Amino acid sequence: MAGTRQAIVRMATEIVRRNGVEALTLRALAERLDLTAPAFYRHFADKEALLETLVEEGFGALEGRLLRARKRGPPLARLRALLVACLEFSLRERKLAMLMFQARRRTLRSFPADFAARRSRVFNLLADEIGACMRAGALREDDVLEVGLALWAQVHGLLALYRLGRLGRDESAFRRLYRRSIERLLRGLAT
Repeated sequence: MAGTRQAIVRMATEIVRRNGVEALTLRALAERLDLTAPAFYRHFADKEALLETLVEEGFGALEGRLLRARKRGPPLARLRALLVACLEFSLRERKLAMLMFQARRRTLRSFPADFAARRSRVFNLLADEIGACMRAGALREDDVLEVGLALWAQVHGLLALYRLGRLGRDESAFRRLYRRSIERLLRGLAT
């Protein structure tokens, strides 16, 4: 039983990674896994429940990447590393990242209540590093959540523009632009 659920999640993730969430249908899963509708519904109430599982696994993978990235250096270096790790994850997992950050879902977190209540493990890492930067004097004292929102909006705004082709198609040039933009924002937040 658990094996079937894991197979569904693995195949659904593969479909989303290759072709986007639009290609994820019960028919596509059934064809690839020799699965019946009743078998699917024993594991997931509906497609939305499956998507929520993919998103949670995506956030788990992103969280792992962020935790590895932030282990070194002073607080501001860790914050930069975290923001770059977010970029790298989003470029590597383009279609999954779009599902995670740009699709409407039942369990979307809302600002500020969910973030103040620490319901977003990824945003928590960002907020913790921002707080550490403020305590160390690398960033001026301010509302941690709102500074986090400003950084998050910058990160995801740039990524959305790049995905749409508004910033060109050269990934190396985009990476450089992303880093310069983040540096400008961090300088503006510095003491």
